[in-house]
Amino acid sequence: MQAHVIERLAAPLASAESDTLLPFVHAYRDLSFGYTAACRYAELGTALPVALEGADTWVFRAWLHRVDPERFPEPVVRGALALRTAPMEAQRVTLHALLVSPGATVTTVAHQLGLDSRVVEAYEQLFFNVLDRRREASWIASVVYPRTRLVELFDNYLRSEPLGDLMLRMGYNNGARDVLYFAGMDARLLADLANQDTPQRLESVIMAHGYLLARQGWQNLRADMAGFTGARSLIAAAKAGGETTGEGDDLQAIGPAIMAQIQSRSAALSFDDAQA
Repeated sequence: MQAHVIERLAAPLASAESDTLLPFVHAYRDLSFGYTAACRYAELGTALPVALEGADTWVFRAWLHRVDPERFPEPVVRGALALRTAPMEAQRVTLHALLVSPGATVTTVAHQLGLDSRVVEAYEQLFFNVLDRRREASWIASVVYPRTRLVELFDNYLRSEPLGDLMLRMGYNNGARDVLYFAGMDARLLADLANQDTPQRLESVIMAHGYLLARQGWQNLRADMAGFTGARSLIAAAKAGGETTGEGDDLQAIGPAIMAQIQSRSAALSFDDAQA
């Protein structure tokens, strides 16, 4: 749903409820505003204030269903509503994660989940409206990381974050195949990765992450620094084993960089202590 449509739908509702707290902003950030608006206008007994086109017409169909469900049964809207129920939590979480995956479309997501494309389109418009706004980087990032990416540094991250948020980040960062694997739908991913240079890639990721943390000056922290500890362990293991790095080796490039960060930060701390 485009911004101008949300604004047209939100304005009369804000007036009716005497809402003075930036009604458009609240509506724009509400992923389920489509269904919220349909229900509210049905309760008020008024028609929608804007003509809807394309996928946005699901808001109109939802409004019809709320006004008179017997006359307008709207089976597709009912299918979208079914995905909101508790027994459908796993499917719903997977659907959300796929919708924020790079290159996601209604057609591809419906095919991946084996759902009617009309149900997926209706659900996205009514309850998880992200496809129209994927180009707005800061907004989509706030949906996936409402407390920024820093939460991934915490030691209890996997236990403290909701399953839905973890799956969202999986889709947003790595794409649909990772989502489908962890949803239990694509076991081939693990075998495909096993046939690639996985150890080298794993080392590269660990080292790059460690360098990123060291660059912030966090290498002296003890808690919530498992990422840096892993990188430092790789460097120590390589030195203890007498390994030499070849041209183009990631350890050759990133290892010294991490050590340089450690030394510079330690020197700065020592200077501060001497001055004190």
